[in-house]
Amino acid sequence: MKKYKGLVSLHGSAFDLNPGSTDKKVIEVTRYRYLQSIEIAKKLGALYVVFHSQINPLLKVPRIRQMKLNNQIKFWQDLLEELHDINLTILLENEYDDNYKDLLYLIENIDSEQVRVCLDIGHALAYSKLTLKEWIIGLKSHIEYIHLHWNNRQNDSHSIPSDEELDLLSEILIENDITPIITLEYRVDDIVKEVNRVRKAFDKTII
Repeated sequence: MKKYKGLVSLHGSAFDLNPGSTDKKVIEVTRYRYLQSIEIAKKLGALYVVFHSQINPLLKVPRIRQMKLNNQIKFWQDLLEELHDINLTILLENEYDDNYKDLLYLIENIDSEQVRVCLDIGHALAYSKLTLKEWIIGLKSHIEYIHLHWNNRQNDSHSIPSDEELDLLSEILIENDITPIITLEYRVDDIVKEVNRVRKAFDKTII
């Protein structure tokens, strides 16, 4: 990585962690793993570290759902007090989120320039009935980063987007004056050719 001149980002720990938990031990483990991820990001010279939103759409009781969101806001605010002197941006990524509103609530109430949104296109397609346009307009200025992959809206297959799908996403971003960093989250045989194809579609974004 020392010879790599491009932008570096890191996906942080995710599985079995919950920054909105009501269990102090779960919070302790989550905090430990998140700080561990951040330390690795610092050593790699990364500018971004991505964490899942950990929002559970199956929670339908409003009081409990709100409590977990508020717990998560406190978690991040407390953690940020330890990170104020590092050049690193935290990105919260939608995973199983069925809409953008809870993620927006988190971002707005954490209220830090150090915490932004990583919009995962494939997750939005697979786990939400909202259109990509609704997601992008809803989160708009908070979107700094995009994980790009596609699917048939049935499962998270991490499939290659077609030219038409790239054009659709590009048009929405341009219409809303959003120029995020874009990471490709799918496998290809010729990465240079694929980057050039995507770069052509997103000529006003950073890839």
